[in-house]
Amino acid sequence: MKILLALILPLIPAVASASLLSGTGYAPSCPIFLGPAIITFDSGPTGQFTSAVFGNVKFSGLDGPLDVTPNYITQYNTAGVNSLQSGQVSNPILPGKIEFVFTTPVGAAAFNWGAADNTWLMEAFDTANILLESYLITLPYSGINNGEYFGIQNTNIKRILLTDQKDNYPLGDHVFIDDFTTSFETIPEPTPLSLFALAPLVMARSRPRALRTTEMV
Repeated sequence: MKILLALILPLIPAVASASLLSGTGYAPSCPIFLGPAIITFDSGPTGQFTSAVFGNVKFSGLDGPLDVTPNYITQYNTAGVNSLQSGQVSNPILPGKIEFVFTTPVGAAAFNWGAADNTWLMEAFDTANILLESYLITLPYSGINNGEYFGIQNTNIKRILLTDQKDNYPLGDHVFIDDFTTSFETIPEPTPLSLFALAPLVMARSRPRALRTTEMV
């Protein structure tokens, strides 16, 4: 049995846990992505909305409008022409809750994050709406423009929720999102049936050795 386990265990892929993605150089440069899909918002449409689908992602302002606009081109970590921004930029600044829902669950998602003065809570949920992980994200200075990005990696992300913590500016935070990047590559978890199928092969490989040991005695 020990030989059987020793041979099967290395064949079991590790289950990836949720982890924070962050860095500079814009979200598509994150090394975790394999064959990423990038939503740049440059092809439009522009204007305000409470919920809209771009690519594999449904973007929603849960308590206020979002806006796809060319305002502040190449500033506040935006890239290209358009970016996704807060739609109500006078007090109170809204939305304070921004949701990303994936048509097909993804293995990783990250986005350029700009102009934020407040700390935001980022939460990721799986297809059963179970919380996978949560992180507080903040920029060292809202005026920076080094391509700062944030995101989460997991094997089954269905939804990400951003919530303004209103720690520095209680009336809200004018934020920018761009180059929303996702990756579908995940490591499949082994099923009991697949492990059971491996057992006869392992036993067959171990039996001749046992027979040879008996013959030598």
